[in-house]
Amino acid sequence: MRVLDFSAGRGAGTLAAKKISESVGFEVAGYEPYSNPNTRLTAPEYEGIDSIKNIPDNSQDIVINNAVLNVVPESTAVEILRQIYSKLKPGGRAFINVMGWSNIKGRLNNPQTKLVGPREVLTSKGTFQKGYTSQTLRSLIERVLPSASIERTPYGDVGFEVTKPVKE
Repeated sequence: MRVLDFSAGRGAGTLAAKKISESVGFEVAGYEPYSNPNTRLTAPEYEGIDSIKNIPDNSQDIVINNAVLNVVPESTAVEILRQIYSKLKPGGRAFINVMGWSNIKGRLNNPQTKLVGPREVLTSKGTFQKGYTSQTLRSLIERVLPSASIERTPYGDVGFEVTKPVKE
Protein backbone atom coordinates (compact mmCIF):
# COMPACT_ATOMS: atom_id res chain seq x y z
CA MET A 1 0.00 0.00 0.00
CA ARG A 2 1.26 3.46 -0.89
CA VAL A 3 0.55 6.47 1.32
CA LEU A 4 1.29 10.07 0.36
CA ASP A 5 1.50 12.90 2.90
CA PHE A 6 0.39 15.69 0.54
CA SER A 7 1.76 19.13 1.52
CA ALA A 8 3.71 17.55 4.34
CA GLY A 9 4.87 20.82 5.92
CA ARG A 10 7.65 20.16 8.40
CA GLY A 11 7.18 16.41 7.98
CA ALA A 12 5.85 15.47 11.43
CA GLY A 13 2.96 13.50 9.93
CA THR A 14 5.26 11.82 7.43
CA LEU A 15 7.59 10.69 10.23
CA ALA A 16 4.69 9.38 12.33
CA ALA A 17 3.27 7.44 9.37
CA LYS A 18 6.68 5.98 8.56
CA LYS A 19 7.06 4.77 12.13
CA ILE A 20 3.70 2.98 11.90
CA SER A 21 4.52 1.65 8.44
CA GLU A 22 7.59 -0.18 9.76
CA SER A 23 5.40 -2.64 11.65
CA VAL A 24 2.45 -2.70 9.24
CA GLY A 25 4.38 -2.80 5.98
CA PHE A 26 3.24 0.04 3.76
CA GLU A 27 5.17 2.70 1.86
CA VAL A 28 5.01 6.34 2.96
CA ALA A 29 6.26 9.38 1.03
CA GLY A 30 5.99 13.10 1.65
CA TYR A 31 5.28 15.80 -0.93
CA GLU A 32 5.97 19.40 0.07
CA PRO A 33 5.97 22.16 -2.55
CA TYR A 34 7.53 24.74 -0.19
CA SER A 35 9.92 22.72 1.96
CA ASN A 36 12.13 24.72 4.30
CA PRO A 37 15.38 22.90 5.14
CA ASN A 38 15.84 25.13 8.21
CA THR A 39 12.58 24.15 9.92
CA ARG A 40 11.63 20.72 8.62
CA LEU A 41 11.92 17.55 10.65
CA THR A 42 12.53 15.40 7.59
CA ALA A 43 13.10 16.02 3.92
CA PRO A 44 10.14 15.04 1.75
CA GLU A 45 10.66 12.50 -1.02
CA TYR A 46 8.98 14.95 -3.40
CA GLU A 47 10.30 18.44 -2.76
CA GLY A 48 9.38 21.60 -4.65
CA ILE A 49 6.29 22.66 -6.51
CA ASP A 50 7.31 20.93 -9.74
CA SER A 51 8.00 17.61 -8.02
CA ILE A 52 4.25 16.84 -8.15
CA LYS A 53 4.95 15.75 -11.74
CA ASN A 54 7.18 12.96 -10.36
CA ILE A 55 4.28 11.33 -8.49
CA PRO A 56 2.50 9.11 -11.02
CA ASP A 57 -1.23 9.63 -11.49
CA ASN A 58 -3.43 6.83 -10.09
CA SER A 59 -0.55 5.58 -7.91
CA GLN A 60 -1.55 6.21 -4.28
CA ASP A 61 -3.80 4.09 -2.10
CA ILE A 62 -4.10 6.81 0.55
CA VAL A 63 -3.41 10.54 0.45
CA ILE A 64 -3.36 12.56 3.66
CA ASN A 65 -3.90 16.33 3.52
CA ASN A 66 -3.73 17.74 7.03
CA ALA A 67 -4.52 21.40 7.80
CA VAL A 68 -3.50 22.69 4.36
CA LEU A 69 -6.65 23.96 2.66
CA ASN A 70 -7.25 26.41 5.50
CA VAL A 71 -3.96 28.27 4.82
CA VAL A 72 -4.52 28.89 1.10
CA PRO A 73 -7.09 30.87 -0.89
CA GLU A 74 -9.93 28.88 -2.43
CA SER A 75 -8.44 28.94 -5.94
CA THR A 76 -5.34 27.17 -4.60
CA ALA A 77 -7.49 24.77 -2.57
CA VAL A 78 -9.29 23.78 -5.78
CA GLU A 79 -5.97 22.99 -7.47
CA ILE A 80 -4.76 21.00 -4.43
CA LEU A 81 -7.95 18.91 -4.43
CA ARG A 82 -7.54 18.18 -8.14
CA GLN A 83 -3.90 17.17 -7.64
CA ILE A 84 -4.74 14.89 -4.72
CA TYR A 85 -7.51 13.20 -6.69
CA SER A 86 -5.29 12.69 -9.74
CA LYS A 87 -2.71 10.84 -7.61
CA LEU A 88 -5.27 8.47 -6.03
CA LYS A 89 -5.65 4.98 -7.45
CA PRO A 90 -9.20 4.03 -8.40
CA GLY A 91 -10.69 2.94 -5.08
CA GLY A 92 -8.07 5.02 -3.23
CA ARG A 93 -8.95 7.29 -0.33
CA ALA A 94 -7.88 10.80 0.61
CA PHE A 95 -8.22 12.11 4.15
CA ILE A 96 -8.65 15.88 4.09
CA ASN A 97 -9.00 17.89 7.27
CA VAL A 98 -8.85 21.59 8.04
CA MET A 99 -9.10 24.04 10.90
CA GLY A 100 -12.71 24.99 11.40
CA TRP A 101 -14.14 28.47 11.48
CA SER A 102 -14.98 28.09 15.17
CA ASN A 103 -11.24 27.70 15.83
CA ILE A 104 -10.10 30.52 13.55
CA LYS A 105 -12.70 33.13 14.51
CA GLY A 106 -11.30 33.12 18.04
CA ARG A 107 -8.21 34.81 16.61
CA LEU A 108 -10.30 37.90 15.91
CA ASN A 109 -9.97 38.70 19.64
CA ASN A 110 -6.48 39.91 18.74
CA PRO A 111 -6.80 43.48 17.36
CA GLN A 112 -3.93 42.77 14.94
CA THR A 113 -5.93 39.97 13.27
CA LYS A 114 -8.05 41.23 10.40
CA LEU A 115 -11.13 39.74 8.75
CA VAL A 116 -10.37 39.82 5.00
CA GLY A 117 -13.18 37.75 3.50
CA PRO A 118 -15.95 35.32 4.38
CA ARG A 119 -14.45 33.26 7.22
CA GLU A 120 -10.96 34.46 6.17
CA VAL A 121 -8.44 36.24 8.35
CA LEU A 122 -4.93 37.58 8.24
CA THR A 123 -3.45 36.73 11.61
CA SER A 124 -1.29 39.00 13.73
CA LYS A 125 1.70 37.18 12.19
CA GLY A 126 0.45 38.01 8.67
CA THR A 127 -0.58 34.45 7.80
CA PHE A 128 -3.79 33.65 5.93
CA GLN A 129 -6.37 31.34 7.51
CA LYS A 130 -9.71 30.28 6.02
CA GLY A 131 -12.17 28.78 8.44
CA TYR A 132 -14.36 26.00 7.11
CA THR A 133 -17.54 24.52 8.41
CA SER A 134 -18.48 20.94 7.61
CA GLN A 135 -20.94 22.26 5.03
CA THR A 136 -18.49 24.62 3.29
CA LEU A 137 -15.73 22.02 3.00
CA ARG A 138 -18.17 19.36 1.77
CA SER A 139 -19.55 21.81 -0.80
CA LEU A 140 -16.04 22.64 -2.06
CA ILE A 141 -15.08 18.97 -2.40
CA GLU A 142 -18.37 18.09 -4.13
CA ARG A 143 -17.96 20.97 -6.58
CA VAL A 144 -14.34 20.11 -7.46
CA LEU A 145 -14.63 16.29 -7.33
CA PRO A 146 -18.22 15.51 -8.36
CA SER A 147 -17.64 11.78 -8.94
CA ALA A 148 -15.99 11.19 -5.54
CA SER A 149 -17.65 9.55 -2.57
CA ILE A 150 -17.43 11.84 0.47
CA GLU A 151 -17.83 10.83 4.12
CA ARG A 152 -17.32 12.96 7.25
CA THR A 153 -14.51 11.82 9.57
CA PRO A 154 -13.66 12.72 13.18
CA TYR A 155 -10.18 13.94 12.19
CA GLY A 156 -9.25 17.60 12.65
CA ASP A 157 -11.81 20.32 13.25
CA VAL A 158 -13.49 19.45 9.94
CA GLY A 159 -12.49 16.34 8.03
CA PHE A 160 -13.65 14.19 5.14
CA GLU A 161 -12.68 10.90 3.57
CA VAL A 162 -12.78 11.20 -0.21
CA THR A 163 -12.87 7.96 -2.19
CA LYS A 164 -12.10 7.80 -5.88
CA PRO A 165 -14.54 5.42 -7.60
CA VAL A 166 -13.10 2.27 -9.14
CA LYS A 167 -14.77 3.22 -12.42
CA GLU A 168 -15.60 6.84 -13.19
